[in-house]
Amino acid sequence: MSKKDNKLFLIKINIKESFIDNKYILLLSTLFFFVPLFLGYIFSSNLNGFLDPVLNAFKQKIVSGEIKLSFDSIFINNFKAILMEYTGAIFFGLVTSVNLIFNGLLIGYFGSKIALHKFLIGILPHGIFEIPGLIIGGAAGLVLSWFLFNFIRDIVIYNRDKLNQISHDYSTEDPYNEEYFKSSDEKYLNEVNMSKKFGYSMNKNHIKLKQSIILFLISAILIVIAAVIETQITSKIITFFA
Repeated sequence: MSKKDNKLFLIKINIKESFIDNKYILLLSTLFFFVPLFLGYIFSSNLNGFLDPVLNAFKQKIVSGEIKLSFDSIFINNFKAILMEYTGAIFFGLVTSVNLIFNGLLIGYFGSKIALHKFLIGILPHGIFEIPGLIIGGAAGLVLSWFLFNFIRDIVIYNRDKLNQISHDYSTEDPYNEEYFKSSDEKYLNEVNMSKKFGYSMNKNHIKLKQSIILFLISAILIVIAAVIETQITSKIITFFA
């Protein structure tokens, strides 16, 4: 196997593991998007006061040219959405979840305002890539949240884990010296360099960080494909059926 083939094989393995290891998070992200989408469609009349201003503001941006039906504009707009989902991880998934729910709700609400066939014609060609992109981007943010939670937790419990190991080691070697050495090392661990705690925690959790980045990159690729289809195909279909 050549180096190129070996790299491609490793990439495929990492992508596969990112999806398999986080299948429940992907399912959760899917539910956060599609449940609000259906609710937005079915209960649109109850959401007029909340979502009408948002929809009108979006339409106004298109009319004013702030948002253009070009690849650059569509890609940047959608990339901002998945970037918000990903960086929302710093709030431990709250912003990520709210963003997914809001996007689903808004799309469902918008779909209720036009004929169903027009909605499907306008959303399906690029939506096949854009919607999975948004969902996977949300999952990437939730995985990153999980990494951050465990990363911080393991920094905090670094001393406890090390002391347990020290206690085990000394009790095995010399039970009479256990308490003395444990007390001595506890003082040392309280003064330990933060970089050691950082390295200890990163070593335990780096796989989740890597998987969140992989999922985000896949999301970005899907968003690129969706932007190309929306500008080259969807716009022409909408014009044809208008």
